[in-house]
Amino acid sequence: TTLASVSLACMSCHDGTVAVGSLAYGSQIGDFTGTHPGVGGAADFGTDLSNDHPVSITVTGDANIALAADIVTAGLPLFGALTDQIECGSCHNVHDNTITPFLRMSNANSAICTTCHLNH
Repeated sequence: TTLASVSLACMSCHDGTVAVGSLAYGSQIGDFTGTHPGVGGAADFGTDLSNDHPVSITVTGDANIALAADIVTAGLPLFGALTDQIECGSCHNVHDNTITPFLRMSNANSAICTTCHLNH
């Protein structure tokens, strides 16, 4: 799929060709390689995010996915002309690392995941 500009900005570094683990904290460089607790266990970020959550996908509101309006109301922004696209910035806010790793909300008990992915 074609990435929207908000995800293109992220992928300019996080596309697997540049070190995903190099995050600047003032004069410090942090290491972000390692594992991330994801669905079904730990996902190894390594240097390539292409095997992680897809981006530039449309929220369809099918039986297992929340409606776009409900996702936005819960605090996760959607993007695109119809404000129905999941992009990197839907879950991550690169300007605020209060909730690491730059998450928009706590993911305790998979809160970010269950904002969109409904349990039936």
